Amino acid sequence: MNTHHYQQALANALHHCDSAATAADDLCQFAYGVWFDGFTPDLSPLSDVERLKAAYVLDFLMSNPLVGAGRRAQLQPVLEEVAATLSNEQGAVTFYLTDDPARTNRDQLAKKWHLASGMRPAQVGLLDMQRRANLPAHAA
Repeated sequence: MNTHHYQQALANALHHCDSAATAADDLCQFAYGVWFDGFTPDLSPLSDVERLKAAYVLDFLMSNPLVGAGRRAQLQPVLEEVAATLSNEQGAVTFYLTDDPARTNRDQLAKKWHLASGMRPAQVGLLDMQRRANLPAHAA
């Protein structure tokens, strides 16, 4: 897959994230690019809210042991650029449009990125992708 494909998967996930079900395939494709293909996203063309959501997803992906120290160093500037634009206010923006912002948010990473709810990685299949048995042959 090419860079454009992964960038488009991220954009699709953020533009059409009505629920975990609608965003799952695109989030998994984006994760595959970051984890296994060395993809580094460009968040500059996204809206402010989409940049927060994208930074949150990227931060989650970077916390995985599949991302080594060198790769983390490549991706960290992307997060730093978004973090520099954050205000100190917690937002009422949810990751999925159907989430209720009034519900208690237990996702600390989502709170870090000023989101009222997170993506629920188990529901979109990201946790399954991390299992050693599910890794692509070239990544194992």
